[in-house]
Order: sequence, then structure tokens, then C-alpha cells
Amino acid sequence: MNFKNEHNLELAIAVWLLYDDYDYSADPFTISATTLLQPTRSIILTVQHDLSDNVMDISRLIPSRVGSALHESLERWWKNPETLDKAFDALGLNKIRERIIVNPIHVMENEIPIYIENRTSKKLGRWTITGKYDIVMDGVVQDYKSTSVWAWVFKSNHTLYSQQGSIYKWLNPDKITEHYMKIHYIFTDWSKTKALQSNDYPQLRVQSAKYPLMSLHDTQVFIEQKLHALDSLLEADQDLLPLCTPTELWQKEPHFKYYKNPDAIATGKRSTKNFATLAEAEKLFHEHGDVGKIVTVPGEVMRCKYCNAFSVCNQAKDMIAEGLIKID
Repeated sequence: MNFKNEHNLELAIAVWLLYDDYDYSADPFTISATTLLQPTRSIILTVQHDLSDNVMDISRLIPSRVGSALHESLERWWKNPETLDKAFDALGLNKIRERIIVNPIHVMENEIPIYIENRTSKKLGRWTITGKYDIVMDGVVQDYKSTSVWAWVFKSNHTLYSQQGSIYKWLNPDKITEHYMKIHYIFTDWSKTKALQSNDYPQLRVQSAKYPLMSLHDTQVFIEQKLHALDSLLEADQDLLPLCTPTELWQKEPHFKYYKNPDAIATGKRSTKNFATLAEAEKLFHEHGDVGKIVTVPGEVMRCKYCNAFSVCNQAKDMIAEGLIKID
């Protein structure tokens, strides 16, 4: 992958964005839990094409680098005994602190094991599945997500979180023993004003939620089915690959424009009124004596610009032509 700095970000920021210490594997049949959960089409196209000559603007690295910084902080502070002593003392939990042991090889009686940022792997056929959880406490796998508030409001990615946690448990059944996981949201665009205006909006910049995990059997079936799809399509022509679904595309909901004067559509004039649902638009249409026209505007597709296979994907090219993907 090659990079450009079309926004002329300062050197101090650019160098930070380009630093990457992720523990990649050179084995093409080693796949991480997060990659396994990506759309089948994306995985196959990335494997099929040499994308090393792709050029990415470094500004696209900002979300991942912020997330990496968060996880590095987590690992550093939990593994520092002095830091833990001060934190537990401040919380009045000194007696619990005496029992905590981080990343133990063996657990003694009365000890409380906490596991931080450990990568594990398991073989299934020719594939090796790997996963690196954030933290496991009291048998509960927990993950930190730096994300937009709307991931909480619209409950997006809930299924993916459950699947990711299930794979971590499948990889570490001795450490992850509970049947749910916790996601700790750290919002990047939180507004105190909006929190005061609506109870549906997260009331703090940090929120936590529980998500159920699949059984070990169901998780293995899920993984095997995904690997079977990959095996059967690795050499398939792109036209035979499954299209990414609206959910996989992070496609926004459509909205509906009512034009009392249909001639306004051709001339590019503004609609009479916009609606989030077709029923609302039809109600106004009927109130105006069934005069005019309702235009459905498909929701914008958000994920493609973050996909490694974006530059070679025909589905993405079609959606650009349809106006579903906005190119900056």
C-alpha cells in the first residue's frame, strides 16, 4: 500500500498516522476474527488482487490510529503494577487489588486473573483463525470501541460484536467462560447539549453494553460455513461473488422527497418536503389531492471507502455510478 497526503497534514501528525505495529501474518490462510467477519466479497477480492500499488490518503488512517492508541493505553496501564496500585487505592479497592494478577500462566486459589491483549489461534482445515481480545475479566470478554455516537443510537454492529466475542470465546474457552460480552463505547463525537435534549442519546461520553454470545458449537458452525464460502469462491470470477448486503455496506436508510410540482424534479429545484418514511410522504401526497410525485432517494453507502478492495470492486463502481457512494 502506498500513501499520499493530499490534505497536507503536518509532519507530526503524518508520522503518527503511518506508524503501524499490527502483528500481521504472511500466511494467506491465516485469518483474524475481525477479517473473518468482513463481507465475503471483500475478503475474496483482497486475496485475488495485488493491491500493494493502491494509493490511500493518510487521513483515512485516523480512525484506526485513534483506536490503536486507545488499546495501547489500555495494555500499558493494566500491565503497570504502580498504576494499578494507584487506581485501586483511589477507588478504595485495595483488598481486591491484592488478589489481581495480570496475564498469569497459572492461577492460584483466591487470585483474580485478568487477561490483556493476548492473541490466540486455532486450526480448522487449512485455515488458521486468530483473535486478539482487549481484556477478559471474571470470565467476560470485553472490547473497547472508539466510535460515533450513532453506532449506539442506531444499534449498528450489534450482531458483529456478538459474533466477534463468540469467536474470541471459541478461541479461549478456558479464559472466557460467560455467555455474554461487554462493549465499552468511547464516543468520538459526543455532545453534552444533545445528551441534555434526549434520553435516547448517550448520557456520558463512555457507555457500556452487554451482548449475548453464541454457543461454542454454533460458533464453530458459523466459522466453518464462512470458511467453506471462502474456499469455494477463492478462484471465482468477480461476477460470481455474492454482492455485499445493505447491512454489510453500512447503507443508510432511504428517504423520500415529495414534489407538489413534478416539473421541479427535472429542473433540480428543491422538493416540497422530505420524509424519513414513505408513509409520511404518501400522507402529504394525499392531503394535496394526490397531486405531485414522491421520489425515493436510496440511502448512502458508507463502508466501501474503508474496504481494501474498493478500487477493484465492480459493485462499488456500479454504486458510484448510481450516486450511492459519494467520492470526496
